[in-house]
Amino acid sequence: MKTSNNKGFALVEMIIVIALIAIVLPLILQLYMFGQETFSYNTRLVAQQYTVTNVLSHVRGDVQEAASVDTSSVTSGDQKTVTLKLGYYDGGTPAAITKVRYWRIRGTVGGEGILEYSGEKNIADILTDSDYAEVVTGLDMDKCNFERRGFSNPERHRLSIQVKPLETNTGKGAAKNMREAIMTEISVLYKETLDS
Repeated sequence: MKTSNNKGFALVEMIIVIALIAIVLPLILQLYMFGQETFSYNTRLVAQQYTVTNVLSHVRGDVQEAASVDTSSVTSGDQKTVTLKLGYYDGGTPAAITKVRYWRIRGTVGGEGILEYSGEKNIADILTDSDYAEVVTGLDMDKCNFERRGFSNPERHRLSIQVKPLETNTGKGAAKNMREAIMTEISVLYKETLDS
C-alpha cells in the first residue's frame, strides 16, 4: 500500500509565497525609509527652532537687566561682527555704569556665524577673542543682527534682535527649513547708550 506524504510544500505554493514577499517587502522598506527621512527632517527643524529660542531667551534676559544698550557692526573683508554691549550698575546706587557684558555674532558674510558671550567684565577691561565663550553655532550670518532702532522717535527706542539658523534640510526636506529670520524687538526706551 502506497502512502502519500502531505507534510511538504508544493512548488506552486512556494512561488506564490515568494511573489507575495516580493510585492510586500519593497512597500515595507519604502515606508521605513519615509519614516526615517521624516524623523531626520523634523529633528533638524526642531534644532533650528531651539537655536532661535536659545539665542532670544539668553539675550532678552541680559537686556532686561541692563542699564544701557549699544550695538555696533563691523565688516572687514568677508568677516562680519555684530556686537551688543550691555552696561550694568555695580551695586544698588545707579551712579555710574561699571560692568559690561558683550554678546556678538561673528562669522563669514554669506556663510555661517556663531553667537558668543563675554560674561560680566569691568568697563575698563580690554576684551580679546579669548574672553568670549561660544553659545550657539550654525547661524546664517546674513540674517542675524542686533540693532538699536527708533532714535528719530523717542517713544520707540527698541533693540531689534534678528536670528536665523542655517538651512540644514536639503532635497525633499528643504521646505521644512526656516525661510525667514525670527525677529523680536525689546523696548529700551529708558536704557542709556554706552559710548563704544
